[in-house]
Amino acid sequence: MAAPRMTPTQRLDAIVLANFMALGIIIAAVPRYLHGPLHASRTATGAATTIYFVAALIMRPFVGSAVDRIGRRPFIVLPPIGLVVLTLGYEVAHSVLAVAALRFLAGGFAALFFTSVALAATDLVAPHERTRALSRQSVMTYTGFTLGPIVADRLIHVSWTLVWLVAAGLHAMTTVLAAPMAETRRADAPTATARFGFDRRVVRPAIGLLVANFSFSTIVAFLPEYSERLHISSPGLLFATYAICVLTVRSLTGRLADRIGPARFTIPTMTIGGLGLTALALSHSSWQSFIAIGVVGGSLGATYPSATAAALARVGPDERGRAMGTAFALGDVGQASAGPLVGFLSTQLGFRWVYGLPAVLAVFGVMTVASMPEVRRRRTSVSIGDRSHL
Repeated sequence: MAAPRMTPTQRLDAIVLANFMALGIIIAAVPRYLHGPLHASRTATGAATTIYFVAALIMRPFVGSAVDRIGRRPFIVLPPIGLVVLTLGYEVAHSVLAVAALRFLAGGFAALFFTSVALAATDLVAPHERTRALSRQSVMTYTGFTLGPIVADRLIHVSWTLVWLVAAGLHAMTTVLAAPMAETRRADAPTATARFGFDRRVVRPAIGLLVANFSFSTIVAFLPEYSERLHISSPGLLFATYAICVLTVRSLTGRLADRIGPARFTIPTMTIGGLGLTALALSHSSWQSFIAIGVVGGSLGATYPSATAAALARVGPDERGRAMGTAFALGDVGQASAGPLVGFLSTQLGFRWVYGLPAVLAVFGVMTVASMPEVRRRRTSVSIGDRSHL
């Protein structure tokens, strides 16, 4: 009996899961490789790690328009091949500079891939179901990022060579899964007219992505020290609480966000996220911290797909790649700036500002999204929701 064929959505799920599990392994392994075998300083480790996001940010103005003009499939199939080569390169990278170069190139390839799979996910559904599609795709992304570090921890104890081989193998599996995939961009879609560069129409809803990524980066970077200050024995349990809440909320709220309207839905999610971050900053006991970080995970987990869908709703069907590239670029800004900015200000003002600063940023995000015209008027139809902001 023949095995059932994968639907396009199921195939995309498998592609995203395999690729981001590989990235999760690399993200967990590279800082330890730098700090361990290469004896890199904390500053060098941070720079070699975050240069990945610098490359992604540089690529964003070009990625979106290219995906609009050429299609999604080439940028889903080909970048993982480059990532296979780069991942195997860690085996012969014996200096911080070599690792930084590999991370920089990987950031460019990843920007191509991530923008394309997110657009493919929205191509497979009707416009009024985009938040749900993005939520499903981001659940696969986050599952890969969650499983990757677990696998990396086991492999590192065996050998660094095995770490790179397994991660490269998962990238190769991504290409194998993507090869039979049909182009998701509609053949009758208008010819892309968008120029290379950022789309300013997308900036206000994309502030939600900046807030979510900024907050996530502060949680990842400072959770060990936060746990130590509150005498929490395992920071991993705090992060697991955050991750479980992200995955749960993302899998349940997409349909509701589409019904309410993604821009409107982003306002309460960022508001609750800001309150959760404030509670995290002011917590004096472990049980308070676990509740607070669960609230942050759930609220910001819902913010990411709804803010992305709100950005896409502001442009026509031939410009969604450029819009997605702009939105993700602002997310990259949040991701790349959080560590240095929060680290500096919290040193000057006190450790509680580690989570106080992203809470303040969430207030700015709420005010920005609330100022959008589509938040203040009733959505009358899907077509108007897609076109009225041009």
